[in-house]
Amino acid sequence: MLQLLEGRHEEAYLQFEEGVYLAKKLNLEYMKIRFLYALGLFEIATIPDGTLSKAESRLLSAERLASKVPFNEILWQIQSQIGRVCELTGRPEAAAEYKEKARVSHDATLESIPSTHSNAYSKVSVDADLDRLLEDKCALLMESQQVQV
Repeated sequence: MLQLLEGRHEEAYLQFEEGVYLAKKLNLEYMKIRFLYALGLFEIATIPDGTLSKAESRLLSAERLASKVPFNEILWQIQSQIGRVCELTGRPEAAAEYKEKARVSHDATLESIPSTHSNAYSKVSVDADLDRLLEDKCALLMESQQVQV
């Protein structure tokens, strides 16, 4: 994360890749999913529209792993981003399908949380999606580097 904030995108990318490798080697499924998701978000933020196949591939891998366990709390976020990639690549039907899957996974997550905490989670997960903020920060950093060049 520090590399992203400092504008060292290549180093950040390599560390995300290393995270996937180590998580796979140590059989840490949740961390592997998180790193694949982070790489997908990173690629969405840094790769020009139309060439998002690698980001989509990483997100689909993360979705496949998250749905096996299941990790609904990250699954809905992954599905939402896959829907976004589908929108960016001109596939509105697939986008709608993944957005619906995300809604169902989000609802399943809310049902699994005790009622005393579900309202707070619902508000945060809809109003202040932290992963979206990370993506926006990456995009701003990329734009500021282009302006400086």
